[in-house]
Amino acid sequence: DHPELFNHPEALDMIIRDWHTAVGRSILDAWNFSEEIALSADEHESLDRVHVGPPDITDVVMVANMFSHQQHLEELLELDWGAIPALDRLRLTAETAIDVIQSSRQEMRSIINALAI
Repeated sequence: DHPELFNHPEALDMIIRDWHTAVGRSILDAWNFSEEIALSADEHESLDRVHVGPPDITDVVMVANMFSHQQHLEELLELDWGAIPALDRLRLTAETAIDVIQSSRQEMRSIINALAI
């Protein structure tokens, strides 16, 4: 409906960044996904999210999203791990996260190669 946005990539990027969680939630609601899955789309970037109880799918999606945006493993060490409750619920430390990422690198390369990405 707004083709002029394609002439302003910064504005389009801002809209996508600000709205993608709500849009994802709306799509999952429309497709009748469970509340737990729809909530994970809506709250996966709320690093200070308050959630009582054991880890849930939103915690897993949030941490996976965080890790996917790290360009270098050293960036994980710079995160304020104490300010992100999902990391504590998942019992992750910077060191365990880096170990998991490093040990899964070969497997990820194999998957990428198999999919020819």
